[in-house]
Amino acid sequence: MSSAIHQALNGIAPDMAEDINAKREAAIAAKKEERRQRREAIAADKRSRSARRVEEQKAKELEDAAQAEHTKQLEVRRNELLARREANREREGESICGYWRDDIVGLRAHFEECAAMHQTGEVVEGIAFYDHLKDMRTGAVNEIVHCFSPSAFERLARDESTFTFAALLELVCLPSVLPEDLERMLAWLEPQPPPPPKQSLGEEAQTSIETLFALYDQVKTGKGLTLDELTRGLAKSGVDPEALRTNFREFDADGNGVLDSAEFAAMMVAKDGYRS
Repeated sequence: MSSAIHQALNGIAPDMAEDINAKREAAIAAKKEERRQRREAIAADKRSRSARRVEEQKAKELEDAAQAEHTKQLEVRRNELLARREANREREGESICGYWRDDIVGLRAHFEECAAMHQTGEVVEGIAFYDHLKDMRTGAVNEIVHCFSPSAFERLARDESTFTFAALLELVCLPSVLPEDLERMLAWLEPQPPPPPKQSLGEEAQTSIETLFALYDQVKTGKGLTLDELTRGLAKSGVDPEALRTNFREFDADGNGVLDSAEFAAMMVAKDGYRS
């Protein structure tokens, strides 16, 4: 009996061994395949991340190149404006380090408008001033931006700190401008007594001028008319912008960048023929 059992077991053992070996080989092959797939997935992820980095680097290079070109164009525009103005202006004492008196006065006027609109007193927030100029960036305001350092104005778009006008002026002027030059520029803004109107006005003429003054004074700062307000107000009348700019500078007696009612009346009398 024992001999028969032994023979039966010997017949089964090879079949079991073959089955175990087959299962072991299949498990080993499955693990190898799993490791292969994992390595391929890691390699594919590395290739994908590398491709994204390459694309991001290309995009950054394009963005940097576009920004550099934009800055270059702004500087070219500024130099063209300065060259044209230098050729057209002959009066002495109007320019310091390539910056013109009426540009400093105009910048101060926009500064005061921004401060009045945001009720911030003698300071403005950098980003608020940038938005103020960006929203009004046409005509004279556009020239104001280009007559200083355009790249400095672009930096204001991300600056939430506050500036006095003196600090703002130092920021937007080139580094070659010395502190004493900035002081001379700020001296242009010191008030001077306005001259009386060149002509006396009758009641009807006075009323007409007061009506125009109120109509053109859009911001209502209480300080007077800016060049930008006057330009917009007279846009449809065919007035030459450069002539208006010259007249504005001539009758802005205190040099504060705005025409008060007396200065405006004096200009209207002299240039438009109002009489008593």
